[in-house]
Amino acid sequence: MKKFFVVFLIVALLLGLAAVIDSVYKDAHADANEEDVVVTDGSNSVKEPVFVEMRAIETPPASTEKTMYVLGDHVNERETPSTDSAVLNFYCAGETVTIVGKTGDWYQIKDGGYIYQDLLTENYDDIVPHFLETYQDLIVTHISHGQKTEYWYYGECIASGYCVTGDAYASPTPIGLYWITSRQTDVDMYGNPDWHSDWACYFNGLIAYHNAPWRHGSFGGTIYQGGGSHGCINCSDELAEAIFNHCRVGYTYVLILP
Repeated sequence: MKKFFVVFLIVALLLGLAAVIDSVYKDAHADANEEDVVVTDGSNSVKEPVFVEMRAIETPPASTEKTMYVLGDHVNERETPSTDSAVLNFYCAGETVTIVGKTGDWYQIKDGGYIYQDLLTENYDDIVPHFLETYQDLIVTHISHGQKTEYWYYGECIASGYCVTGDAYASPTPIGLYWITSRQTDVDMYGNPDWHSDWACYFNGLIAYHNAPWRHGSFGGTIYQGGGSHGCINCSDELAEAIFNHCRVGYTYVLILP
């Protein structure tokens, strides 16, 4: 009987010790997941436990889209990554497209079509050198990239300067690749003597490079946004004369970049 009592006492002590350990563990675990917030009831300040919910932070996937410039003059967008597939659209040099993927040697653009990789670039400055490989007598005008005209002759820039292109909102200069079709001196543009030009070099119909004395030396910048021409490229006297003296009808090409 005595032995039974001793065993009973030992078991009771062990159970009591286990209860104490369990209570201490739960209190410690609760302290790690709660913050004390002071709540004022008007007379005394008491602390109430606030449990903080732990949530994993989700990182959104990085976008794979990127903007690229068109290199060629008349670049086709194909329905599938093949030159045998249907043409969905075409782009002029300098236009931008949004790329969302690539299949083999073809970039997929955002609207679903494909363009061959050699006809696109991420760097705007690659466009002119690309054309100079084919056209040795080339006049280039940049509309939204600085309002500047450059005359390239066999790898050398022989004339350059700021200009004013067609009004961006009413009569923008058409982008694309053309050639000089005629040259004239002492021209009243649109038959108006107030717009008299000494040198005019035409391309794409009645659009021309010509000097514009009525602008009083103001060229470049954002003038073309609301104060541009009817489509012609207005130049300083020096630039217009240089273009007139060097260009050749039927041989000199004109590249208008957006």
